[in-house]
Amino acid sequence: DLPQPSTAQGFWADRTQEARGLVLQRAGDAWLALVYVRDVHGAPRWYSASGSIEDGHWRPTQALLRYRRDPVTGGLGSEPAGSIALRFGADAGDPSCAGAPRAGASALAVLDLLVDGMPATDCIEPLRDPRSLRPAVDGSGIWTTPDGSWGVATESRIGSREDAERALLFHFGTDGLPRWVLGTGARHDGSAALVVRAPDRPGVAGRVSYRFAGACGY
Repeated sequence: DLPQPSTAQGFWADRTQEARGLVLQRAGDAWLALVYVRDVHGAPRWYSASGSIEDGHWRPTQALLRYRRDPVTGGLGSEPAGSIALRFGADAGDPSCAGAPRAGASALAVLDLLVDGMPATDCIEPLRDPRSLRPAVDGSGIWTTPDGSWGVATESRIGSREDAERALLFHFGTDGLPRWVLGTGARHDGSAALVVRAPDRPGVAGRVSYRFAGACGY
């Protein structure tokens, strides 16, 4: 059975899709969904939506939004780009999940995504088992700069040999359009060092490191 929504935060993706998924983050009684996809040209784009999870379904309070940053002023703008629908509690026999083996999934949900008129349906699962142990310093969540110019969605897990970290760095390109890179790496005592890759470019796109150390200045 699907864990309760309070334990469903983090990365969700379809194991048959390499460059599409979402990050769920709870904020009080509301939820934020950060969606990462590739557009019709193959470029990585990110969007966000907000809503609630009731009776195993996503109830939107805001449309799926596309963001743009003015390259000159740095100002941010947004506009509706589509919608998402989520149905939790699916199983491997669901028509949307039956096309590939789902063994080992701790939970399944069906994601119906509509972005810029392009529909997609995925059978998604948490990339971190909600029942797994957490590191002593667990900074998993969505973090952004005060001006919203970039952010990072992180997820930590305890490994057999070393703790591991997954992160989605979302930012804006020089043209002002949203972009993302995805990275994995090791973490130790609240610090993480990751190699990140962009789905539309070969090889390593760069490296990211960060440290969770409480409030700024401490």
